[in-house]
This record gives sequence, C-alpha cells and structure tokens, in this order.
Amino acid sequence: MAQSKDDATPLWWTAVKLVGCAAIIAAIGFAIAVVDISGSVSESHADISWHSPFDRSNTERLTDALDNLGHDDAARYNLNGNTVFFSTETSRKSPRQVMAEYQEEFRRQGLNDRIYVNLSDEERSERLQTALTGGIVPFAITDDKIAMRGVVTANQATDAEELSEIQQAADSRYEIFRGHRYIEISRPNHRRHTSIVATWSDEAFDFERMLPGSEAEGVAYDTTVPACPGCTRLSRFADDDPGAGDRVDLSFIGPRNIATTRQFYAQSLSRSGWQRQSLNEPLRGLERQLGSSLTGAETDRFSRGSEELSLTFTTDERTGHTLTLASLTGS
Repeated sequence: MAQSKDDATPLWWTAVKLVGCAAIIAAIGFAIAVVDISGSVSESHADISWHSPFDRSNTERLTDALDNLGHDDAARYNLNGNTVFFSTETSRKSPRQVMAEYQEEFRRQGLNDRIYVNLSDEERSERLQTALTGGIVPFAITDDKIAMRGVVTANQATDAEELSEIQQAADSRYEIFRGHRYIEISRPNHRRHTSIVATWSDEAFDFERMLPGSEAEGVAYDTTVPACPGCTRLSRFADDDPGAGDRVDLSFIGPRNIATTRQFYAQSLSRSGWQRQSLNEPLRGLERQLGSSLTGAETDRFSRGSEELSLTFTTDERTGHTLTLASLTGS
C-alpha cells in the first residue's frame, strides 16, 4: 500500500516540532544562563547603529539578512502564545564558509558590529555583548556543525550600560529578554550539501510563557487533548500563517509510566468520541524512525470525524517521567 502524504503528516510534523522546539529552548536557555550581565561585557564595545531613513526593527534586519542569504520565506508559528519563525537554506559550501557569509551579512545589516568566525578568548566579552544586544554570534563550532545565537532585551539594549539598566529594572529574569535568534549550520560527513536552519521570535516574546505549566497572561491553551493525570503542560505549537492549515502540537510531562499514560489516553479519548486507528506499514516505518531519536518511543493514532490525532510517548531522560507529544490536525 502506498504511503499518502496525509497519512505521514502527524509523525513527520511531530519530528519537525521536536527539532524546532529544541532549537528554541537552546536559545532561551542561553538567555537565562547569561542573565547576570554586570561585569560580563566590555564597556568599550562599540554601539551598533543603523543609519537609514527608515527605522527598522532588529527582527526586520534579521529577516532582510536571511532574505539576502537566499532563505525560504519564513514560516510563522504560535508557541505558547508567542510568535516564532522558521526558515531554511542549503549550500554547497562548508559550514565554516557559510558561517563567514552569514556573519558578513549580519554586520552589513547592523545586527553585529563585527564578524565573528571563531571562539577566541580575546573576543569572548565582545561576542557576549553582541549576542545580548540583538546580534548573532557563534557559540559552538566544529567542521560539520556550527550554532549561532543571540537575544533582544526588553529595552532594546545596545551597550553595557543599557544591559545593566534592564537587569536592575526587571523584577525577574524572564522580564529581561523579549526575543531570541538561533541558527544552526550542519553538514554530516555523508552529505554534499550544508543545511542551514534559522529560528527566531518577534520582539514581544514572553519567556515566562515557556515555563512548565505557565499561567502567564496571553499563554495559549488547547482543551481538545486533555492533560494526563499529574501531568504538566509544556508547550502548544501551531501554524500561525493564514491558510497554513489546522495543525496543533502539544506536549505534556508526568510521573506515570508509558503504559499507564497510554491507557489513560485510550480511555479518555474514547469517551470523547475518538476512535483508535491502526498504523499501516509505512507509518510503522516512520514510527521506528522517530523512535530511533526518542528512547523507547511508542505511538498511538486516533480519529474523530475530520480530526486526526497522533500521540507519541517517550521517557524523559532527565527525570524518568513520561513525555507525551500530541499532534492534532483538522480541528
């Protein structure tokens, strides 16, 4: 039996969101980790300014830079009530060559004050301040993979003094930052092309909405898929482009094992009119591929009228708890 695109979508979408959310979490983690700004940046670091008759935001400069670098049009998503974007590109050049091109474009657009192509201790202070003032700098470099990141503060800080001001004015670390940028450049040994994945937010990103079980103002919820007993909601990820289709991804984490969690969903969804579906062989192949990157992953699929729901269960290696990933389409 041939595999249809619609049949493959739920598992494929879950895999994509795992990668995308991981990138966002990495960028957020960086912002929180460097929240102690005082004394960590260089007072002599040059301010970044944009001399133009039009006042462009940091996000607009980044979008222009990616356009000039050949990226696809950005796809827009809603993550826990925050607006985030993804865009990709490929190149025949090496990851280091690609990094140099991107750094040059970031400098040209006024995001960076200089080009950063290594992790030298001499430039550590400057790199950090550039990353904290809306620039994008490398933080991990190997021959086959490079990662770059940066953040935007609530006061659009451009120097050490303004960084210190926002730190002192904020009641919590989550109020300091209002945007993130993350770019990954990779080329495995067996590939001829280098892949570039960029993810970023607008300048109204609320980091508090990303806290597990957050009840922050504006956080997005979805009641179609219930939280399992004792579970905490981690994320809601949905298309935010008009005409992009009705597709929502949710994630929960809880202390019960996979078997008990699966049983809860089978019973709860059945009472709500959902019918369990069997996976055909192509979908089982996709399940095995997804499971190869998720320890002990198991998948169930349900339908209700025009709605399709795929549930993937795996064990969180840090806590030993069960992580439930739900992909809902057609709602």
